[in-house]
Amino acid sequence: MRFSSLKLRLACWIIVLLIPIALGLYAWNIQLKQGLIVTGMRNIVIWGLYISSFIYFVGLAAGGLIMIAAVYIFGAEKYKPITRIGEVLAAICVFLAMLYNT
Repeated sequence: MRFSSLKLRLACWIIVLLIPIALGLYAWNIQLKQGLIVTGMRNIVIWGLYISSFIYFVGLAAGGLIMIAAVYIFGAEKYKPITRIGEVLAAICVFLAMLYNT
């Protein structure tokens, strides 16, 4: 009885979380079809924030990769636990920069 209750709760959560994902994909599809004009990017300030955010995330990703590479190249074993943080940071920032680039 308890197992089916957990399955039902999990299914409800999945449905609830799929709604904003679907709305985001729909909005992204509109942006891809009609361009950045639908996002209100006519203002130079907003356009500057868009470009600077893209560059910021690319820079963070590069920083994470440089940190990881330095630990492995120079064999700094005491910094090895920090490399996981750098890997996750780099992956997230590459994904965010990719979203800004569309």
